[in-house]
Amino acid sequence: MQVPMPDLSSERIFPGGIKSRHCLSRQERVNRLRGEKDMKITPTLNFGGTCREAVQMYERALDGKITCLITYREANDPAYMPLLNEEQKEYIYHAELMLGNERIIMSDNVDIEMPVCHSNFLTIMCDTKEEVQRAYETMKEGSKTIYKMEATPYSSCRVVFVDKFGIRWGIMTEQTER
Repeated sequence: MQVPMPDLSSERIFPGGIKSRHCLSRQERVNRLRGEKDMKITPTLNFGGTCREAVQMYERALDGKITCLITYREANDPAYMPLLNEEQKEYIYHAELMLGNERIIMSDNVDIEMPVCHSNFLTIMCDTKEEVQRAYETMKEGSKTIYKMEATPYSSCRVVFVDKFGIRWGIMTEQTER
């Protein structure tokens, strides 16, 4: 006898009828029901009012898919709403971008200043030099290049830069030629 699986997707409906589903895959839900741990490191990027523009640019540049985009107004979080001006209510409370099977979480912080930190960065591994070039071409406007696009001992094509939002990126291929 097969036991029916409970719905662990935890759909929420926000004001205005906006739906948001927790992004657990079917396999992740099965693993949790079995008590198996499925720990993952999920990069989280914070912005100071530019999250919407950033997540849309990353979606285009990295061939991703935005799976969740909730404003502070839609979230209606009582801890924040009384403190926000009208502009901040349209900032992003929570966003999720899927790159293949990997998720990046993003949001606009309204309660702390967001200093730029160059010691932490995200590395995107591409299959081809053309993919590296296309992603960089989309993201390079307003950026500061740290290491120009070139071959290295560990990658046939690599570029490292800080984008216009202050996020440091490394985009590269696996080593494919010497």
